Order: sequence, then structure tokens, then C-alpha cells
Amino acid sequence: KEAEGTSVADELSDVSVENFLQGDTTVEQESSSATGAGPCNLCKAGEISLDTDILFNGVETSCPEIYKFLSTQTEAGSDECNAGKEALQSTCCMKKCDLCSGGGLPDWYAMVNVNDNTMTCLELDGIIVESQIESGSAQCSEVINAAAPSCCYEPPTTPCNMCKTANGFGDVMTSVTVEYGGTTATCGQIFNTLFSREEHESETCSILRQDLASQCCYSKCSLCGDLQVNAALSVMHDETRLGCSEFDSYIFASNFITEDTDECSQFQQEHGGSCCYDVQCNLCARGNDIWTTKEDAIVPYGGSDVTCGEVANFLYQKAMSQDNVCIAAQENIFNNCCFKQCEMCGEAGATINWAANTIFKGQAMSCTDVYWSLMSDAIEVGHPTCSAIGQVAGDCCYQI
Repeated sequence: KEAEGTSVADELSDVSVENFLQGDTTVEQESSSATGAGPCNLCKAGEISLDTDILFNGVETSCPEIYKFLSTQTEAGSDECNAGKEALQSTCCMKKCDLCSGGGLPDWYAMVNVNDNTMTCLELDGIIVESQIESGSAQCSEVINAAAPSCCYEPPTTPCNMCKTANGFGDVMTSVTVEYGGTTATCGQIFNTLFSREEHESETCSILRQDLASQCCYSKCSLCGDLQVNAALSVMHDETRLGCSEFDSYIFASNFITEDTDECSQFQQEHGGSCCYDVQCNLCARGNDIWTTKEDAIVPYGGSDVTCGEVANFLYQKAMSQDNVCIAAQENIFNNCCFKQCEMCGEAGATINWAANTIFKGQAMSCTDVYWSLMSDAIEVGHPTCSAIGQVAGDCCYQI
């Protein structure tokens, strides 16, 4: 059909079309030069091009041909592109049915059953595009009702980690196949589904950890253990040069080499000396976390009563992290000398709006002053002041 109100030729007044034929979209532009703006896209984001017959310069053609014509011969933002969009967007473009328009994030690789056909949500989305199912249509509503529960999810606050143990986190054997609940899936698929959809404290997470952790999880060999890996160094292994970091990330992970096995020990003995190094002792280091030192707290150490700050400074200067003197101090006085600092914006991805104002302890204060008050007063996680920081966080924190 002809575009509403005028012909495309009238709208595309800056474009000279010569001998336009169906399937041929070559064009000469009267005065244009490449700007690097990218190709012209007839349709907006979230829209699809319709397979509709139209008139173009008096010649019968189709929307896909015009879509190709504009994308290959004009640039985004150009007069020709804007004229084409103004003339044809409403005729040639349609807002596609969005599986997760009702809320949630799409899980494209989740499986869904529609009309007794099982497919991934990504494959279903492709069918929606191919079938040109429009947003807001009755057919779109039927698809959403059938597929959204499987294809869309709200991310958990604390994701379920199937391989979490009392001592930390194990690694998942991603390619191992297991049968569970009448279906067959890889451990990697199950792990990713739980991590993206289930809260760690949920009943589902707890049940699957109990049932599948022994089949899917293992304690992966670590080349350097509690030492640091020199990622900039490479070594020869079986006549192949490998980066030191590749043992943990690839060799051990792809072969499921477990800690405390002869195979793991052989790697550690062969390459640990070259790839691993120690760092200075930090009294308040625990795992991958660094806690805050209670600088003025008094503790018995070395036969005298000294401050935690003095002990921390002595250990940093005189000991390495794996020295017995460092490990012993961490075991004996960590709880007396170290605390987890209350963070005003502790949520992942949050940062402080230093210029904002809030109410803290009944007084109007800047967020900057609140921050330094928490630091100077050494407010710990779990302290009543920290527990009541929610209102302040709402005023002072934003996501980046």
C-alpha cells in the first residue's frame, strides 16, 4: 500500500533513485559523505520490520526491501534516513510482543512448552518475530500467559549457590550430566538456574544443595593455595607454555582436578615455586576480606599489653601472610583487634552521593558528615546505629 498522505518519493526528496527494481536497493545520493554515524534503521528499538507490500517511487516493493535500502545506502540521522522513517515507520514497523513486558528479566536459555512444543525462550522469541506477533494483541497475551513464568524472573537478593559449604564456596563441575526430577541437565545449567532465580535461603535451594552438591560440586585444586598467583608469569608444562593463572582457571577447572589429590600436589610441586608468592601480613585479613583494625584496643602480645595498631604495624613490617607468627596472631587476637566497618552504602553497586543531605541521630547532616561519623566512631556491622542506617542509605546512596 502507499504510505499515508504522500509517496515515498516525495518524502525522500534528497534521494535520487535510478532504475529501482524489486530486490535492487542501489542508490545515488546527491551530496553526502560518510560521517560514521552508522546505518539507518527504519524501525525503533523493540520494533520489527513487517513483510508488507508498499509503493516506492511508483514501483511495487516491500517493507523488507526498503529496510535494506535505507540500512545499506543511508546513514542514521541523515536527512534521507529521517525522511524515510517519517514516511514509512508506521507502515513498515510494529512493536514486537515482549515476553517479559509484565516484569522480570528474560532467561533466554530456559526451556518453555507452548502448544506441546518444547523450546528455549530465545527460540520462542524468534517465532514471535517470524510470526509478527504485535505487542498488546490477544495472541501476544496468550503467549505471555503461557511462557512468562518460565522465561522471566526477578533476580534474587542473595543468589542460591549450590556449591556453598560451611567452609566457603566449592566449584561446580559444569559439564557433568545428572538426572533430577525426571529431567536430564548439566550441573552448570542447574547451577546457573538456581543462581539467577532462587534465594540462597529458599527451600528449593536447600533441597537441591542436599541432593546434588555431591554430584556437581568439588574442591578445585589451587596452584598457590593461600599464596598469590603471579599472573604476569608463564611456565613450561608438557612442552607447552602456560600462564600461571591458567592452571586454576583452565587446567584444573576443565579436568576437575581436586584439592588434596596426588595430581594436584604434583602440579603444586612442579610450578608453585615459580608461580606463587607471598604478601605482607595483614592482621585483619580473613579470606578475601580485609576488616578494619581497632587501632587503640589493648591486647596482650609478646608478653606485653600493646595496642592492636602496634601489633598490626609490627606484623606488616616483619612477617608474611603465611608465616606462623602471622597466622597465630590472626587466630588469637583477630576478634579483639578487627571489626567489620559499618558501610552507609553497603549494597552491591551502590555509591555515596556526597553532596546530598539526610537526617542522622535526629540532626540534619550532609552525607559526607555521616560517613566520617561512622568512620571516626568505628561503628561496626550489627551495632544499633548501623542497623538503623536504612533511612540514611535511602537519602545518600545511588546505584551506578
